[in-house]
Amino acid sequence: MAAIKKRRSELELRLKQLTSQLKEMHELSHDPDPTACVSCSEIEAQIKIIETCLMELDDAERALREGKGRNTCEDCEKPIPEERRKAMPTTTRCAKCQDRRDQNQKKRIIPQKEPHSGSSHRKPEVSPAYGCSI
Repeated sequence: MAAIKKRRSELELRLKQLTSQLKEMHELSHDPDPTACVSCSEIEAQIKIIETCLMELDDAERALREGKGRNTCEDCEKPIPEERRKAMPTTTRCAKCQDRRDQNQKKRIIPQKEPHSGSSHRKPEVSPAYGCSI
C-alpha cells in the first residue's frame, strides 16, 4: 500500500503541474502560433494518461483492501513475483507476459516504411503499461 500511496502522490503532483500549465496556455491562446495547439494537445494527452493511472491505482488499492491482491498473471495465471507486485502495484501480468504484450502492441502501433514513397510516417510509441510509469 505504501508504494501505491507514493505513486499516487507523484501522479497527483504531476497532474496539478500539467493542469496549471494547460490553464496558462489557454489564457495565452491568443497566440496564432500553430505549435501552441500541438503543445496543448500533448499536455491533454498526458493528463488523460495520468487520470487513467490514478484509476488503476484505485483499483489496485481496492483489491488489496478486499484481500484480492493481484497475485496471478491474467494471461498465464502463474504467480506474479512479490518484488514485481511491490514495484508495480497496478500490474496484472508477470514480466514475461507483459513483455510479450508490449512487443505485440509495438508491432501494431509503429508502421513500417511505405515501399512506394520511401518515407516513414511513424505514429508515436505507446509507453508500456508497467504500473503506469510515466
